[in-house]
Amino acid sequence: MNKPPQADINYGIGKGLQPVITPIQVPEYIRGLHTRVPKQARKITVMSWLKANGEFVADGDPVVVLDTRKAAVEMAAQASGLLFHLRSVNEKVKVGDILGVVADSVEEFEQYCKH
Repeated sequence: MNKPPQADINYGIGKGLQPVITPIQVPEYIRGLHTRVPKQARKITVMSWLKANGEFVADGDPVVVLDTRKAAVEMAAQASGLLFHLRSVNEKVKVGDILGVVADSVEEFEQYCKH
């Protein structure tokens, strides 16, 4: 009698599948400004992290505040998991920069950092 297939508790890690890492990225369009981030406002600064490095966040939770010179803008997580900061408070960033990532585990984040 054949046994039913077992669930893969490693979610494919070690079998050639990449872990899912969700970036938190500086957008070109910021809601509330109703336009693309203008060139003069592209001097963007990380004001504060609302969640600690390694803390669990839920999809939609505000995680970081950016200062665009025109407005302070909260960025939300686009997935649930552990938040890892890649940029520091008061660091200057630009459109497209990755501020942090959300990963399922510390191991997935470490694997991401190796690439």
